Amino acid sequence: KFYKNKIYGLKGNSGSGKSTFINLLTGLLKPSSGDILVDGNSINQNIHSWQNNIAYVPQDLFLLDDTILNNVAFGQNIEDINKDLAQKVLNQVGLKKFLDGSKDGINTLVGEKGVKISGGQKQRIGLARALYNNPEIIILDETTSALDAETEKRILDNLFNLNQGITIIFVSHNLTAIN
Repeated sequence: KFYKNKIYGLKGNSGSGKSTFINLLTGLLKPSSGDILVDGNSINQNIHSWQNNIAYVPQDLFLLDDTILNNVAFGQNIEDINKDLAQKVLNQVGLKKFLDGSKDGINTLVGEKGVKISGGQKQRIGLARALYNNPEIIILDETTSALDAETEKRILDNLFNLNQGITIIFVSHNLTAIN
């Protein structure tokens, strides 16, 4: 059982079923037996509605060869992007100093697959993308693995202190990060 607005850590060795569990929870896989219920209803009754409540941030995030802004507001037309919200979530994930120090700020180009930024900056853009979409559930799948321990702690503390009605599932093989 999972309860709304809580934080859960999921730890396990390679091959222990973490990814399978996440694929089941997100509806990418259907259980071979049993069901996944939310408030008593199967997620498979309206899978698209269920999936719209979830933000999944993988370890190896896909970035467009575009600006930070367009990567945060992934899939939105430029005229529909809420720049203030994008700036807010970028600050929440610890990119304010980077953006302030960049001549193009939020319009900085990341390059193909994020080659113009660090792995940690790439992961923080993924976190910002998740927050920008205001999900009910965020799944962080080894999301902070490219960050140093101090930055990882600061970002996780910021995420966990948001408490904006978000349930967080943090998947990691790193027990320190889960704790």
